[in-house]
Amino acid sequence: MTNTRWKRAQIAEKKFWLSTKKSWSTQNPARYWQGILSRGFNIDYSSFNSKSVLEVGCGPTGIIFELDNARTRVGLEPMDLGGLINDEKKKSIVKKGIGEEIPYPNNFFDTVISFNALDHSVDPVKVIREIHRVLRKDGDFLLWVYVLRDGYKFLQSILNRLDPPHPFHFTVDQLMDPINESLFQVKYRKVDKGTGLPNNTIKKAIANSMMNTLWLWSVKKIA
Repeated sequence: MTNTRWKRAQIAEKKFWLSTKKSWSTQNPARYWQGILSRGFNIDYSSFNSKSVLEVGCGPTGIIFELDNARTRVGLEPMDLGGLINDEKKKSIVKKGIGEEIPYPNNFFDTVISFNALDHSVDPVKVIREIHRVLRKDGDFLLWVYVLRDGYKFLQSILNRLDPPHPFHFTVDQLMDPINESLFQVKYRKVDKGTGLPNNTIKKAIANSMMNTLWLWSVKKIA
């Protein structure tokens, strides 16, 4: 993917967050993210007690902001969050950067989270390899991402160009290839039909008919 395409995706993403700020800023993020953990992985916030945690692609509302029980926490985010985050405590958690070049040494984090972010990156495979690098041995990688159903694989190149915030639309098998290349051991995997979003817009209805939701809990192996 070209940098021009990725920059266009970043502009679209910032526009989305600004346009929806009124709605998401009044929600209860702690309750929302606990629901995601429970639905996707059957865990709760206690899973992060006293751990060093990195969220790759935290945006302005990432789960990283709710992990007060973590020993250390970092939200890596390439997007300019100006106008989206005013809380100084949240600002101190955010580290400007991209998943393809995580600015931390090898074996640094106990847990890395990527929730609904991998399909926004320039090079998803490189992001996965970087996550593996910064994880400690036996560290946990929690991934939540929307995946294209196999029957619509022929539309990938079109969707990658036309869906502004999402440069990638990969299938489960395409995503599993780099994860299974001796990097991780899959501890838990679940695929839900649809995106879990309500069919209250045409775009969401189309997404629910073409996409599924992948929940993947992997453990780092030494390559």
